[in-house]
Formats: sequence, structure tokens, C-alpha cells
Amino acid sequence: MKLSLISTGILASVSAVSAGLINLGSGDCSFSLSTKIANLVHLGHAEGNAGVCSVGQEGVGIIAGIFSFSTKTTDILKVVNLYQQTASYAGEFDQLMPVLQKCAETASGTLVGLDGFCESWTKAAANKDFITSQLKVAEGKYQDPVSAIVSKLEIVHPITQAILYDTAIVDGLSNVPGVLDSIISATNLKFTKDVLGTSGNTLLINGLKIDELEWVKTLLDVRQGLGIAKDVGTINIYRNLLNNGLINLGPVLDIVDAVGSLVTLNCSPLIDL
Repeated sequence: MKLSLISTGILASVSAVSAGLINLGSGDCSFSLSTKIANLVHLGHAEGNAGVCSVGQEGVGIIAGIFSFSTKTTDILKVVNLYQQTASYAGEFDQLMPVLQKCAETASGTLVGLDGFCESWTKAAANKDFITSQLKVAEGKYQDPVSAIVSKLEIVHPITQAILYDTAIVDGLSNVPGVLDSIISATNLKFTKDVLGTSGNTLLINGLKIDELEWVKTLLDVRQGLGIAKDVGTINIYRNLLNNGLINLGPVLDIVDAVGSLVTLNCSPLIDL
């Protein structure tokens, strides 16, 4: 069965898997689609680019790779460390390691000593082991934490999982204002009594029985209420999917991008190895 919608400039179509609940074996699809949606909205293209590298201002650091890893966090160092453990490592980052380690320790976002980093990163991106290293870091950074939340709350719908992935990817995970952990906490505080719904799954939130789809709609409201401009595009996409009952994501999702072109997304990996 093919379901489709055209609303507020966003067109989406999803091949419905079933009318009932499906288990989270589709989690990889949710992660792939949510990441591609975020890329499409924020970067203008859906697929991952392992070799992309952008030098920001002093204090911002360098952003690089499939998931916009940063020298201001431990992400890039983790990727390089994994790559160095592979047989195909060609020494691209040997001279940069002391600086990368210092950047990760201080979170300063400094550019001092990182001359030539982007050249090394782009060169390494031709190596499949380097791409695999990026994917492994992303799995630990996004998939594992979100999967833990999904298990704890006993979430069953793919769209809810995709929205949690999107929040983690776009806003971050740490327990500070405006990121996933805090957004979930703020969402839970919105409920003061049981809220029934038609999703077929009930979450236990602070001792209250809350319909899963009512919960995730409230989470989107909380995100929107934060007024973070970068969130608007993906929030609108997921809100339209929810409003039209498209909750079993995959295997195909069609979206009109910012310039009006139809883009077909699927559950394939973000980047081909």
C-alpha cells in the first residue's frame, strides 16, 4: 500500500509495512532515513560525504566527515584512533595526533597546529577502513544511546525512533538545555495525567500512561518551542508524517527539498562501502 501527502510545501510518501505495530528490527532504517532527512535539510544533499571537511573560525574548530564530526569534541580523535588500528592506515594523521589529542582534551575549538588537516582527512576518505571508522563512531554516538532510550521507554513505532535520532543528530545528546536528554525531560514534565491515543502502544511516563504518538508529538512541540532555527525543517517533515498517519517508515520516503526537487530516500546505508 502506498500512502502519500502534500502539505506545507513538503511531499512525502511511505510504503506502509503493515497496519499494526512493527518491532524495532527496523531501527537501522529509522537511523538511515532520519540521518538522510537531516542531511537534506541542513546540507542540501541526503547521502553522506566521508571526505567533507570545513575549517571554522578560531574557537569553532574543524567540522568533517559523514556526521559533521568536530575537533572541538572527541569525535574526530575517535575516528582517527580507530582508523590507525586498521591495516590500511597510511599515516595521514601521524603529525597531527598531538594537536588532535589536545583539542579533544581542552574542547577549545582551536585551529592552531591543524594546518593540512583537511587535506589529510580528504585523502583518508578514499580508504574504506576510514569510512568504516566514521560509521563506528557514529554508531556509538547516536545509535547506541538512542537505542537505550527506546528500550527504556518501550517505544515501538519507527517514526518515534527516527524523531529521537533526528533530535540527537541535530541538537546533540548531552544533558544540557536544548539537546535530546533535556528535551525528553521537558517533554515528560508536560504530562500531568494519563493521555490516551490510537497508536496501540502506551508509555509509562512519571507513573502516567501516555500514548506513544501523543508523547512524540509533544516532544516535537518542545523542540519547536525552543526556537532553534536549525530544527524547523526536520520538525515540519516529521509533524506532517505524524499528522497523516505515516508512522511505519520505510522502505521508501520521498521528500521535496528546499528548491522544490523530489528526492527519494531509502533504507540503504548512508554511504556505500
